[in-house]
Amino acid sequence: KVLEKKKIDLIFNLEYSNYRDFIYYRNSGFNQVLAKICKKRDIVMGFSFSKFKSARNKYQILGRLQQNFLICKKYDVKTKVASLSKKQEDDVVLKSFTRLLAKKSLF
Repeated sequence: KVLEKKKIDLIFNLEYSNYRDFIYYRNSGFNQVLAKICKKRDIVMGFSFSKFKSARNKYQILGRLQQNFLICKKYDVKTKVASLSKKQEDDVVLKSFTRLLAKKSLF
């Protein structure tokens, strides 16, 4: 409801919820309904590299990030990958992280 009523430019960190994943797909906080709303209202989906680096459960978060990235790609939602830390990350690292998210499967 917030996405539909408020003027929002960017959403991020949806994949860091404490909810358990479902049996057949991950509980990533983003789905096709939200993707269609984001596309219609021109909202950008952001991915934080620094938050991923500091996460305890990297494998679970990486799967959720990848699922959200693929949903954004499927529904043509704009995406931004950024390092939201105080120290400047190398552009090569951010580009490789973006390529990793864009893969359909890691193995």
